[in-house]
Amino acid sequence: TETAASDFDAVEQAAPKMMQATTRYATIVKSSPIVNQKLETTGKTTDSHLQQTFKIAQTLVDNNQTVFHELINQQNQSLGFVVETALALTDSPGGIYLSKNQYVTLISKNYDIWQNFTWQKRDHSSKYYGKVYQARGYYQHYNGNRYLTLYDSQGKWLGYLNERGTQPANNKVGIYLGNNRYVTIKSRNYDIWQNFSWQKRNHSANYYGQMLQTRGYYQHYNGSRYLTLYDRNGSWIGYMNEVGTNSVNPQGNYRAYGEQ
Repeated sequence: TETAASDFDAVEQAAPKMMQATTRYATIVKSSPIVNQKLETTGKTTDSHLQQTFKIAQTLVDNNQTVFHELINQQNQSLGFVVETALALTDSPGGIYLSKNQYVTLISKNYDIWQNFTWQKRDHSSKYYGKVYQARGYYQHYNGNRYLTLYDSQGKWLGYLNERGTQPANNKVGIYLGNNRYVTIKSRNYDIWQNFSWQKRNHSANYYGQMLQTRGYYQHYNGSRYLTLYDRNGSWIGYMNEVGTNSVNPQGNYRAYGEQ
């Protein structure tokens, strides 16, 4: 009877203890085994969930005072228990700040830009369509979306934008955006570029007053728009800053005649 009682006490002592959770959310930052409520291995790991943010459902502490948190997603599905040392805890559903250094082009006019993760609206993507911004970091939100924190070329913060409204840019150049219109060269003071390593190809003085076709453009991170220009024979001239051009109709501008 004494032996049985002693064994029972040992089992009780080894059982994990429920504990009050002090934070509401956790971002997985390390590879770790996933265990069940008895802290037994499930054969699964956190590898496929790295940088994802979950809600903390309950917390357990083992005999060695090691803390485990049960993580659930937005659909209230449990991932299992993960040791606290593999997590970054936070009170924000946005998760933790994760560093990034990438240029992106805004490709959608349908996304709000947020001030914070209590969903205070700061701006809207339609105002910045086609422009390039620097993503210095992001938050992998509990709702499953990734929100980039965006800056312009002057270091001004734009806000948080859902990554789905962007496309990775080719360094600071941005992505090619098609159009089909005609321009005349109004300035003799602009270089015409071969590429965005700023290798000179020609000069606007050689085309001053001429009508050229622009089939597309790049909205550079520096704030300028560079047209890709063609002559009437379809020969490519190069990339030129739009500021040195005037938009015209292909038939030319209307002029008064006044004769019968």
